[in-house]
Amino acid sequence: FIDAQKENGRSKSTIARNLASLKTFYSFCVDAGYISHNPAAGITVERTVSGTPQILSYHKSQAL
Repeated sequence: FIDAQKENGRSKSTIARNLASLKTFYSFCVDAGYISHNPAAGITVERTVSGTPQILSYHKSQAL
């Protein structure tokens, strides 16, 4: 799944969100008794690092 996402040009944060959704869905299925274990539980992805936020200059903030 992760390799296919990378091949399709998905960003690391998109892949992480998709995997988190799958893990949550499978956890629901386990809790509801539809399946016996979460097949996505052991899968991890690289953590994404967010950059520091850009601060607007005084002039740009006044233009808003």
